[in-house]
Amino acid sequence: MTSSQKGKGWEQGSGKSTMARLLRSITDPCAVSASSLPKDERDLMVMAQNGHVLNFDNVSKMEGWLSDAICRMATGSGFISRKLHTDGDAYWFQRARPVLLNGIPALTERTNLAERALSVRLKRINEAGRQPEELFWQE
Repeated sequence: MTSSQKGKGWEQGSGKSTMARLLRSITDPCAVSASSLPKDERDLMVMAQNGHVLNFDNVSKMEGWLSDAICRMATGSGFISRKLHTDGDAYWFQRARPVLLNGIPALTERTNLAERALSVRLKRINEAGRQPEELFWQE
C-alpha cells in the first residue's frame, strides 16, 4: 500500500499496519505478518523465497535499489548471486511476489514503482470507531 500522489503522505491512525497484515494473512499465513525493510537485495530475495507475500511495515523512505528490486519482483525477473561460503556456486531466485508497503510518506515517487502499484488510501479512524486490535482480529 503506497501513496502514488507525489509529495502527499498517509493519515496517521488509519489502520495501515492492521490492513496490510490482514491482506497478507488471506494468502500467506506467515508467523511474521510484517517486517522491516531488508538491508540489501539478497535479503529481499531470501524473504521472497520464504513467503508468498512480502509486507513491509512503517516504511519511512524508499531507496532506489529497493524500488527497482520490487519492480523486478513484480514482473518475475530473477536474482543471481554467489552462494555464501563458495567460490563459484550460484544462488538464484526467479518468481513474482506481491509486496505490501505501508508508511506515512509517499513511497511511489519513482515512476517504475508507481506504474506497478495499487494504491489504497485509508481514512483516519475516529475515536468512536477505534477498537483494540485483539478485538478486531477476534471479530
